[in-house]
Amino acid sequence: MAYEGRQHGLDFWGCDINPVAALIARVKSSDHARAHILALAAEVERRHVDARAESLFSSRVTEQLLRWFTPEQFAKLARLRQAIERSSDAHSPQRDLLDCAFSASLKPSSQWRSRSTKPALDSQKIPADPLNCFLKQMRLFASAWGDRAAVPSGGSVSIAVASATNVAPPQTPLDLLISSPPYVTSYEYADLHQLSLLWLGFLEDHRELRAGMVGSASNRGNFATDYKRLNDTASHLCFSIYGQDPTAAGAVAQYYLDMQTAVKNSVRLLANDGMAVFVVGNVTLKGVEMDNARHLIESMLESGFRRVRVGRRAISNKKNTSYRSSDGRLTSDPSQRRVYAHEYILVGEK
Repeated sequence: MAYEGRQHGLDFWGCDINPVAALIARVKSSDHARAHILALAAEVERRHVDARAESLFSSRVTEQLLRWFTPEQFAKLARLRQAIERSSDAHSPQRDLLDCAFSASLKPSSQWRSRSTKPALDSQKIPADPLNCFLKQMRLFASAWGDRAAVPSGGSVSIAVASATNVAPPQTPLDLLISSPPYVTSYEYADLHQLSLLWLGFLEDHRELRAGMVGSASNRGNFATDYKRLNDTASHLCFSIYGQDPTAAGAVAQYYLDMQTAVKNSVRLLANDGMAVFVVGNVTLKGVEMDNARHLIESMLESGFRRVRVGRRAISNKKNTSYRSSDGRLTSDPSQRRVYAHEYILVGEK
């Protein structure tokens, strides 16, 4: 969205608690000439020749990473990391671009099971060469930026690393807020991005990020008191699964409380007569359909949004998103469990 805003000469402000997501958004919305990207890649390749396989990580980080990389691959990535750091200044647009390409090279270079939506080892996988992966990604970047239309003048981009539940409002209130919240306990985003979080030095332990993430199954409060703050829809859904799994009910309750808080905070971010758009889908948990859309509608109305409207669309334009196999992989096999067939677009005005 930051990129689209710039393409139309609009100011953009956004936030994400995940620093990897914020990095990707910064890079996508930045300006780089094709020739400059290729020159950066060539400089890293030149520096890589003399780079040493030294790791500056703590033993704690190294232990976590060696679960996913053979010692040989770890050493190759350490060399590549050193070459990148010697080719660019820290916190510069150039370093962001190189970090993004490095991040995209990590899973192919690891024993992470291909196309798995959850952390899973594949001891039979033959990992790709890190430098080759990195250079390929840089060529893709060069091609993408080379095909871009010229960015009009104006249109600033500001991206905060913060949670939607408590992020401070920008200096200028938003005219339009667009968000696609996580589905209830569907993904552990901190776990999915752990390779990048650790290699890029954002955290000593990726699990530290779970606590602030909406939708993390590890977040559980005191259900005996939390349920009193749930709206009617959330209360009904939580009690529907409480008898089967009280622990899951506690995590779900925390998710819905976080969502209610995020919706309330979104009102603070908007200008008068501003508009909010939420894209959300429903999931099935413990045999119960978790009506996230209904809960979000109720939360919007309780937070003061007016003229709340709802649209529903089939998810048909993404390959292999309709079914999921028992090992967590998305698949097009109709004999597997059907997931995410539809999503809802909720629109409200302040």
